[in-house]
Amino acid sequence: EADEKVAALAALPGVTHVVFMPFTAALAALSAAEFMATLQAHLPLIALVEGDDFTLGHDRQGTIAWLREYGSAAGFEVMAVTRRAADAQPISSTRIRRLIEAGDVAQARVLLGRPYHLHGEVVHGDARGRELGFPTANLHSDPFKLLPANGIYAVRAWSVSSPEVIWQGAASIGFRPTFGGVDRRAEVHLLDVSPDLYGHILHVDLIARLRDEQHFANVQDLITQMAQDVIATRQVLSTESEAAQ
Repeated sequence: EADEKVAALAALPGVTHVVFMPFTAALAALSAAEFMATLQAHLPLIALVEGDDFTLGHDRQGTIAWLREYGSAAGFEVMAVTRRAADAQPISSTRIRRLIEAGDVAQARVLLGRPYHLHGEVVHGDARGRELGFPTANLHSDPFKLLPANGIYAVRAWSVSSPEVIWQGAASIGFRPTFGGVDRRAEVHLLDVSPDLYGHILHVDLIARLRDEQHFANVQDLITQMAQDVIATRQVLSTESEAAQ
C-alpha cells in the first residue's frame, strides 16, 4: 500500500519527494521536541501541514498549539486542516475501512473521493471460468491489501501497461464455494474482451457491490447467475457513466 500512497502523491503538482519514517519503538519514545529536531536535521522545513486533531511525540505532547509555538521559534509555519465530514460524521480511515470490509465500496468511494481499487499481477488460476464461458483474470495482490467483503462487484479495469484502454468487468471476491475453494481470491471477468493478461499488472476500480457470494447446487445454476451478473454489471456501469456526464 506504500506504493499506492506514493503514486497518489506523485500525481499531485509540486510533490518531488516522499520520506518514510518506520514507526519503531525508538521513534515512539522520542519527545515532541526530539522528533522535531530529528526532522529538522534532515529537512529544511518551511511549513508543516497536519489535521487539526494531530499530535506527535511521546505521550502526544506535540499538539497543534505546541507545534505552532515551536514552529514560530524555529522559523516555519504550522497549518491545521479541518477534518472533512460526510453525513454529519467525520471522514476517517477507520470509517472507510469498515465500509470496505462490509462491501459498501460505493459509499467508501464517496469518502475517498475516488473508487477503492485493487491491483496486482494476473496469474494462472484453475481456468474454471473459461470452461464456464466466463474467463477470469486471477489477481495476485498484496497480502496486506484490504479486500472488501466476499461477493460480486461491478468494476472498471485496465492493464498498467496500457492505461488508456479501460474495460468493464465483474469481479468475484471470495472462496468459490460451489467448487469447494479454500483460498480467498479476487478474480475479474472482463466484458466483451478476452486479452492475454498473464504476467501483466491489472488495476481494478471497485464501483458497486452486486450481491453476496453464493453456493450453487449445480454448475448450470452458477452459469445462469453469472449471466445475470454481467447484465447487472452493464446496468450499474452505464448508470454510473451517465451520472458522471
